[in-house]
Parts: sequence; C-alpha cells; structure tokens
Amino acid sequence: MKKKFYLILMVMTISCENSPTKKVLKSGKNGIVRSYYDQAEKQIKAEVTMKDGKKNGPAIQYYKNGKKALEMNYLGGDRDGLSTRYFENGKVSQQTTFVKDKMHGLQKKFRDSGKFLSEATFFNDQPCKGLKEYYNDGTLKAEKDYPRIVVKPIDRIFQDATYVLKVSLSEKANEVEFFTGSLTEQKCIGNKASKAWSLTGTKGEADLIFTLPPGSLIMEKINIIAKFKTINGNFYIRELPYNLAIENRN
Repeated sequence: MKKKFYLILMVMTISCENSPTKKVLKSGKNGIVRSYYDQAEKQIKAEVTMKDGKKNGPAIQYYKNGKKALEMNYLGGDRDGLSTRYFENGKVSQQTTFVKDKMHGLQKKFRDSGKFLSEATFFNDQPCKGLKEYYNDGTLKAEKDYPRIVVKPIDRIFQDATYVLKVSLSEKANEVEFFTGSLTEQKCIGNKASKAWSLTGTKGEADLIFTLPPGSLIMEKINIIAKFKTINGNFYIRELPYNLAIENRN
C-alpha cells in the first residue's frame, strides 16, 4: 500500500514540474501570475498582480534581456494610473496616464536617446488639441509644419440646387477625419462635432453639402475640424473657421 502511495506522489510531482509556464499563487484568483519565455522558466516574460480573479495592482512585462518593457497598474481589471513603456536600453519610451481603462491626462513620448519627443493630452480616450512635438534638436514643431485644411467650393446651384465644399489637407496624412461643429471644453472631439464624409469615398477628403431651394440664402460661419495622425503616431487636431455665403436666385 505504501508503494502505491509513493508512486502516486511521484507522478503528481512530475506532472506539476511539466505544467504550463505560468504560476499562480494560492487559489489562482489572488496573488501574482508569472509567465516565461521558455519552458525552463528561467527568463521571466511578465508578472501580473491578481485579486479576486481580476488584474489589480502592479503589472510588468520584460524584454528577453531582463529589462522592463512595460510597467503599469490595474484597479479592478482596468488600467489605472501611470503606464510606462521602456526601450530595450532601459530608457523610458512612453508614459501614459489611465483612468478606468481610458487614456486620461498627459501622454509623453521620448526618443531612444532620452530626448523628449512629444506631449499630448487625452480626455476619456479622446486626443485633444494642443499636441506638442519636438525635433531631434529639441526645437518645438510649429503649427505651420503640419498639414493645413484646404477648402475647395463647388457651385452646383444651377444644376441640382446644391453647393459643395470639398475639404482636404495640404499634405497627405494617415487616419484623416473631418468634422464640423465645435470641440469640447477640453478641446477634444465630442458630441458637439459631426463627422463629415466623402461623396466618392476618397480617403483624406470630405464633402460638405448644402441644399438651397429657389430664392433661399445661406450666410453663416462654419467651423471645420481635421484630425490626423502624425509621423510620430500622435493625433493632431486643427480647426478652420469658414465664412459661407451662398444664394439660389432661381
């Protein structure tokens, strides 16, 4: 009987040693979960603090060289607090503030040399106006260095009683979106702005269409908003007030 007991115990021990490369302290719902780059479990890949089955507390990811790749904090399963990314040389790459799993506050980016790259503000995951980006020599990138909003009016009143404003950028950019309306109090795009689309589906363009019945007149100032991604992966927001004065004399 004792021999059988020892045999079972030995099998259980071997089975534990060959288990997947994760270890959970205590019940599996509370403690630290660790993952590794290899079966030998010599190179740690990540460790996450758990509470009641959710991420809660510090979480760290590592490069294979053992240096930190990402360090952040969780609260009840949500990212909360300062998140810091690192280059493999150990220098800080990016710092982002989270509140309830949304980017909220300042996000700072750095070059691998340690020099400052950019500073952006977020509000409930939405990028806000006021992005600051720096050249390698530390000079602040000016507003004129970014693409401008270009408006081309197309008068089709005599054809179909419409007037079109074709909106684009002076230079090509990634993930371009256009809106009309106003920014929020925090200078972000919210429910005060309406998305503008292209009639032809052309990327990087939008068409603002105005319909004028015979004898009607439109005189108003509209605010055009452009949101696009820069070469550094940040979102830049700019506005263009446009005075509209059109009339259908038919």
